[in-house]
Amino acid sequence: MISKKLSAGILAFSSAIALSTSPVSAKEATTVENAFSQCGIGAAIFTKNETAAIISNVIWDLGTTAFSSQTSSPESCSGANTTAALFINETYPVLEEQFVKGSGSHVAALLNIMQCETGAHNAVISSVQDELSTSFANQAFVASSQTDKAQQMGAMIDRAMTSCNV
Repeated sequence: MISKKLSAGILAFSSAIALSTSPVSAKEATTVENAFSQCGIGAAIFTKNETAAIISNVIWDLGTTAFSSQTSSPESCSGANTTAALFINETYPVLEEQFVKGSGSHVAALLNIMQCETGAHNAVISSVQDELSTSFANQAFVASSQTDKAQQMGAMIDRAMTSCNV
């Protein structure tokens, strides 16, 4: 299961961003050969097509996710769990809205990053919807930070991933 990894990834990424106050030197920035093809959402979705990864990263958010993952935590440039955690943390409000609605490009992208079979998406979405509706009734959840909500969503998704046979 991945909830602890997702939660840890979200927390680690948030901490790295919050603590990162010094600029990255050119030498440090070249540790990853090409952030646009090796990091971010594009690299997670298009693992075997560098060109598609680059295009996806640029179209998605002008490459800021790829670049920030390269500079703040180069180890996040590989692995679906880390990429999913980053994605959940950075797009939580949109993900929340789309899970409530039952569909959307962000939800589909997340489930693809997590390598969930397309046929299982509806079951995962339904499970997350159920847990979100319970969470919305909890004042502590409603008042919590975006990072805390993202961590909780990661746990919800983890529990729902049993439908994906991953």
